[in-house]
Amino acid sequence: MNDYLCTNQELDIVSARVRDAVQSHPEIARDVQFLPIHVRRSTGEEIPGYSVMNVLPRIEAVNREKCFWLKEADDIDPETEKPRIYAIGRVAVYAKALAGCEVLRLLDFPSSIIFSQRLADIWTSNRFTGAKPSRLDATDDEVPKGFVSKRHRPARLL
Repeated sequence: MNDYLCTNQELDIVSARVRDAVQSHPEIARDVQFLPIHVRRSTGEEIPGYSVMNVLPRIEAVNREKCFWLKEADDIDPETEKPRIYAIGRVAVYAKALAGCEVLRLLDFPSSIIFSQRLADIWTSNRFTGAKPSRLDATDDEVPKGFVSKRHRPARLL
């Protein structure tokens, strides 16, 4: 079974191996919640140890001018007050907006999780399966005024 189970939207399911590796690094673990979840095979057999990895920091950091194949919707995202992004071929971000974060979601494109190089190295060295970190284009451009940073917005379960 994979260490990372691809899901839709913002529910990233990870194995106990991933959880334990992240929790062994307090500077990374402070930005993540692990919420236990039941994972079952098609036979109904439960596979123990999986959790939803809830990434807390939400930062507006997409450099829309430098992204490859960015598609915007007609509606406005109420959090960023910019057109909602619904697809990006290759993400480009403002490097300075990510300073001090080990793991985060982009406020303006939350389906992606952004890892620091440290977390990417942990992921690779542990040979976690199901997903692998890919290169991110980080520009040195100045972050525009008014960008939003929500470092520790807790999840709300309804």
